[in-house]
Amino acid sequence: MLNPKVQKVLMKIHANIALEFFGKKALDTALDSIVLPDGREVVKIGSRGADVKYAQIALGRHGHETDVDSIFGKDTDKKTKAFQKAKGLVDDGIIGAATWAELERKSQPPAKPAQNPKEDDEMLKQAIVIGSLNDYSAAEILSVRLKAPIYPRKSVIGKVAKELLVVGGDAEGLKADKVTDLSGGTRFKTAQNVEGYLKKI
Repeated sequence: MLNPKVQKVLMKIHANIALEFFGKKALDTALDSIVLPDGREVVKIGSRGADVKYAQIALGRHGHETDVDSIFGKDTDKKTKAFQKAKGLVDDGIIGAATWAELERKSQPPAKPAQNPKEDDEMLKQAIVIGSLNDYSAAEILSVRLKAPIYPRKSVIGKVAKELLVVGGDAEGLKADKVTDLSGGTRFKTAQNVEGYLKKI
């Protein structure tokens, strides 16, 4: 409690409680520059790494496409602010607890007409589904080798590819011509399953 950083975080949390009590928007910076309870980091312009890449993928699923390069640059900042504004959040470009919660909600894309055979032929051959960021490193190896995109499990709605490779998490309810479940009981077992799969192809 004597640590100034802890005191600063606690002050921001109390400020958010007061804002919410009076019906005002909560600040997304209450947990700025620390790791959130679910293990995810607060990210903002200048941040780099897996959490940034996951956020960029999630922004795209919500209609705010940006380059998926693990670098939180000006375009990602712009798209983050647009997403926050659309969701009624403080549009400060900082992805903290409140923005992460909204990004992880399922996006609601417009209904698509029934696919004809030509559209089915143009569908992605393969896509990779991850259960959480813990599975990302194993999924990235597959992604590079197969040239297949990575989707967070919560954001997969309908049929996105002919074959889905599940790297961590639950495969139940996924729609595809073929679902290959590479999930293990731990992230290390999942990584072993991915390695075994790559040796077979």
